[in-house]
Amino acid sequence: MADPPTDISPFKWSVSLPYFDNNDPLINIPTKAMIHASQDIIKENMTSKVVGVGRQFVVKYGRGLDLIEGQNAIWVATHTGIRVPKIYALYEDSEDEIKYIIMERLPGITLEEAWPFMSYAQKEMVCAKLRNIMQELRALPSPGGYCSLDKRPLPDGLMHFEGTHEDPSIISGGPFATEQDLNRAI
Repeated sequence: MADPPTDISPFKWSVSLPYFDNNDPLINIPTKAMIHASQDIIKENMTSKVVGVGRQFVVKYGRGLDLIEGQNAIWVATHTGIRVPKIYALYEDSEDEIKYIIMERLPGITLEEAWPFMSYAQKEMVCAKLRNIMQELRALPSPGGYCSLDKRPLPDGLMHFEGTHEDPSIISGGPFATEQDLNRAI
């Protein structure tokens, strides 16, 4: 595992959108038609869908999708030694307002599928790996408060910020300057 860079600036946390990784000319990113035609449905809910496109790609798309998920993956891959799927593209189709995260398809089955069949020792190994990953993430520098990348608000799905308040940052999910401000908002 590679050591993370030491020159991490908390103000350079995201990637410009739309994002297309053009480093490998042999990679042909799937078209919108290919994505929507895929019958390899990995996961689906009311606001997004995850499909496999061939053996190389997984695509998460939908109107309710937040592209910060892909930006976070790029940032973690760039600034830590944590293995995440490579992100090939992040964009929103302006015609239908559907957002797309096109990423590398990794071999294997999900932890959710494997867990019931794992031995106690295997589960302990997974927990130890997850603990190490969480420690590495917690060691990253703050972006300058309690917020998402680029000092954007925290995703509402985490805390359910709603209602009215004299401080608009509380309703919008931040950013919050202090932990006390975050706790007050929650």
